[in-house]
Amino acid sequence: YYLGKAYHQKGKILEMSQAFDKCLELGADATMKTEIKNIKTREWGNSYNNAIKLYNAANKTEDKEKQIKMREEVAQKLTVAKICNPDFPMSYILLGKTEAQLGKKAEGDKIVEEAAVKFADKDTVLFNIGNYYLEQGNEDKALTYYEKANKVNPSNSDVVLALSDIYIGKKEFEKAQKHLAVLL
Repeated sequence: YYLGKAYHQKGKILEMSQAFDKCLELGADATMKTEIKNIKTREWGNSYNNAIKLYNAANKTEDKEKQIKMREEVAQKLTVAKICNPDFPMSYILLGKTEAQLGKKAEGDKIVEEAAVKFADKDTVLFNIGNYYLEQGNEDKALTYYEKANKVNPSNSDVVLALSDIYIGKKEFEKAQKHLAVLL
């Protein structure tokens, strides 16, 4: 517990999280559990919110060097957010997107695929992974994830519309119509 707090004070979040996880594994008392949860939640919230602000600012700047530095910082903050709250899927999606924007497409793909496994029962996550792949120019992979999202929740209108758009683009009108009929 105290090792985790020391790492937290030094800003070593991965080490902090590992120490806290070990403490919980060994049977931390109720006070320690609460303190650990509070620290991790605070770190997650600060990191994620700062990453979002910086992500938006990076997208608005036209200075390419500045944009790269900002995106690198976004990736660091989202990594911290993912470590502190591994059950929040948007950290994975945005981190994957940021890595791809930094030219690390394989790393971005790996991160969103990790989310796909962890959140396989969440249609909104699968939909966002489909969007990620569509933005990367991989329509087939996007279609795969939209179909998975549709299986989880066939009445998700965002998913239905995304599927229909792809099928219309492929001139597979019957498949598009089949999906759109759900919304009628």
